[in-house]
Amino acid sequence: MNDTFFLRKKELRESVLGKRDALDRQTLAEAGKVVCARLCSLPEYVRAKVVLAYTSFRSEMDTLTFLSQVLHDGKTLLLPRVNKLDKTLSLYQVKDLGRDLVPGAWGIIEPDPGVCPQAQFSGIDFILVPGSVFDLRGGRMGYGAGFYDRLLASLEPRPFCVGAALDLQMVDEVPMEPHDLFLDLIVTPTSILKCGR
Repeated sequence: MNDTFFLRKKELRESVLGKRDALDRQTLAEAGKVVCARLCSLPEYVRAKVVLAYTSFRSEMDTLTFLSQVLHDGKTLLLPRVNKLDKTLSLYQVKDLGRDLVPGAWGIIEPDPGVCPQAQFSGIDFILVPGSVFDLRGGRMGYGAGFYDRLLASLEPRPFCVGAALDLQMVDEVPMEPHDLFLDLIVTPTSILKCGR
């Protein structure tokens, strides 16, 4: 990979995030509710017992409705905490969104390790994966630090991986590196895109 490749990634990420950042909270909340309904209708979600998701941050589509539904459906909800030093994620079980979450790295709302039990990486059935840019192949670009790339690469067998995206986050092709993993499905407010493995 040369400098041109990484410059392309950086410019694409900045362009898409600039458009997303221009949206108001109401639009993001409404999109989150529509996507939540689509996610919860997926057979892979219905079958799942353990769901790993994330709390939305900055201009990400609101995930609170989805997190609440996971708990309402009686599934085990895992959320990550960021370890800035080694750029890894630790997973914790969350049972109460009002009690169990605190501001963490970069202001991201994360599980409180004083309240939430740490979870194993095994047994996860369904992962909602964050991202800045997605494509129809299931290609995904994160935010540049590789937290989820490392996490997904460590999971065996690999759980069903879904990206939640606004339509403006979909592009023709995300520049992918050899170690990057493709998602199984991408859900937007207007479509469910099956990508395959």
